[in-house]
Amino acid sequence: MITFIISLAVLILGYLFYGRFVERVLGSDDRVTPAIAKRDNVDFMVLPNWKVYMIQFLNIAGTGPIFGAVLAMLGVVAAPITSGDTAFRSSRLIVADWLKIDQTPVRKRLFICLPLFAISIAMLVWQIANPNGFNIIWQYMGFFNQTLAVFTLWALTVYLVQERKCFWITLIPALFMTAVCSTYFFVSKQILGLPISIGYPLGGLCVLVAKRTSLDYLQTTSI
Repeated sequence: MITFIISLAVLILGYLFYGRFVERVLGSDDRVTPAIAKRDNVDFMVLPNWKVYMIQFLNIAGTGPIFGAVLAMLGVVAAPITSGDTAFRSSRLIVADWLKIDQTPVRKRLFICLPLFAISIAMLVWQIANPNGFNIIWQYMGFFNQTLAVFTLWALTVYLVQERKCFWITLIPALFMTAVCSTYFFVSKQILGLPISIGYPLGGLCVLVAKRTSLDYLQTTSI
C-alpha cells in the first residue's frame, strides 16, 4: 500500500510539474514533427491522441506498483513485442537512410526486412537451443538500450550548457546512468565478468572521470 501511494503521488506530481519545468527550461518547440514533415503513411504518420497516450503509458516504469499483476502481465507480453517492433523498424529505417532506399514500395521494404528477419530467426533458434538464451539476449538489449540513454543524456547536457540553460536536469541522470552502465560493463558475465570488488571501483572511476570532464567543459564554456 505504501508503494502504491508513493508511486501514485510521484506520477501525479510529475504530470503536473515536471513537464512544465522541462518546457520552461528547454523552451517551446514549434518545429514540425517528422510525422508531419515526412508523412508517408508507412513509417511516418500522425497517430490519434489515444494511441500516443497508450505508447507513453507503456513507457512509464512507475506504473508497475500501481496496477500490479495486470501491468506486469502486459509488460511481459507487450514490452518484448513493442521493443522488437521498434528495433526492426528503426533498423530498417537506418539501413534505408544509409543506402538511400525508398521505403514506400513494399518490395523495397522487404529487401531490407528479410535479412533482418533471417538474423533474428537465427538468434531465436540459438536461444531455443540454449536454456538461458533469451535472458542473455535480453540483457544485451537492455545494456545497449541504457547505453544509448547515456549518450543521449550527455548530448542533451552539452546542448543545455551551450544554450546557458539549466543543465542539471540531464547532468545528474547522465552521471547516474554512466555509473550503472559502466559498472554493468565490468561485472556482467556477458561482457567482462570481473569480480564485484574490482568492477564497482572501476565503475566509480568512470563516473569520476565523467564528472571531471564535465566540470572542465563547464569551466571552458563559461569563459
